[in-house]
Amino acid sequence: MLLETLQIGGQFNSIKNKTGATNFPTNLTKIAAKLINTSIKTAKQSHHHRFKVGSTLYTQNNDTGSYLSYANKIPRTLRKNSQYGSNFTPNDPDITKVGDGHPTVHGEFRILYGSDPDAECTIIGCNTPLCANCMKTAIMRGVDAIIVDEASLPGNTRGPLNTSNPWSEDRKELWFTLCLELARMAKVPVYSVSDTADPNNRNALINPDKAKLKVLAEGVPPPQRPKPQFPAQIFTREEFEEILEKEPEKFLSKKNNIRRAVAAATDQNGNEFFIYAKDSHPPGFSTKAGKIMTKKFENAHYKFTLDPLIHIAMEASKKGLKLRDGRIATNFIPDSGRQLELAYVGLKHLLYRKDHIQNDNAQNDGELAMWQLSAMGLIEYSATKPNEAMRLLLRETTPPNMYNTFANEENNIEIF
Repeated sequence: MLLETLQIGGQFNSIKNKTGATNFPTNLTKIAAKLINTSIKTAKQSHHHRFKVGSTLYTQNNDTGSYLSYANKIPRTLRKNSQYGSNFTPNDPDITKVGDGHPTVHGEFRILYGSDPDAECTIIGCNTPLCANCMKTAIMRGVDAIIVDEASLPGNTRGPLNTSNPWSEDRKELWFTLCLELARMAKVPVYSVSDTADPNNRNALINPDKAKLKVLAEGVPPPQRPKPQFPAQIFTREEFEEILEKEPEKFLSKKNNIRRAVAAATDQNGNEFFIYAKDSHPPGFSTKAGKIMTKKFENAHYKFTLDPLIHIAMEASKKGLKLRDGRIATNFIPDSGRQLELAYVGLKHLLYRKDHIQNDNAQNDGELAMWQLSAMGLIEYSATKPNEAMRLLLRETTPPNMYNTFANEENNIEIF
């Protein structure tokens, strides 16, 4: 997936895949227009009663390009729950929150988690600006580029004054000071696309023949991008056991109050691996700059630090690994959004350290979500000691979980 240059004007130039071929698509502008138009159409399926968000992924393999589009969705197991299902009816303004947030899994996470790890080129588009968590997800997945709708940016026609766009006036600064900054520092190219013949997009969709790209963040090919402060680590079972023998609490240590998570995963041949991640500054941020940003967004709607669970999920996706149910352990209680994402991909059992790290800002959200999802039978939570969690992670009786199980049960997949 070597992207040598992305050049404005609609051309992919000198793009080489792993074998050195140069047979990639030649028109980025038309691809960008289709990404946004498809996302706009898919957004109508969103389960949020106000904010209609759709995400579309373009992948290229052997001269063949394909598009896959998802909307923000409430997990099927919530909607179909015999006792609580009526509390999670799509588009209901009085819907029950999970923790402090709306019970939707964002389309960006859904589409990136199950994306092809062998694709020669991967581009994601969204009909609204990406939230900070989805921006981190796209960055950590290693997409070649991110496309957004110019008209949906804060202050524009489909901007915060339009109720379909979640970027309200009180949150728009987060797009400029956090989300775009994450992409800039990670050197991930971000473009907006607009219709030159209809700049106000009165017709909603963009004419591919009249489309124009604008650079919002400069980028470089994925292999040339900076790494996060603490990159995720992948171990074989033998390596994992060897480390545990020397440092039994390493993976769930509370040292320096750092959040940590470890998960078991398998490849398509059934080989077992263990993925470990901990709190980290996102790619491109030095220790000093990361501390400044962490403090700046300490009490913001979105946090700056890279969540270990996003890190693990995207590392698994990049390597084509499938997370195993009941084989994920943390030293903290994840926030509601991450718990919903785990539930969406079919993880029904989460282990967490009994004397877990306390997070005053997120504790109410995470603990409330935990009790809600547990009561509904969506996720089982086990408070354990570190050594017990490691024993459960290493047990061999649980079969590997197919991470696409929940996605395949949804009847909302659109392929173009």
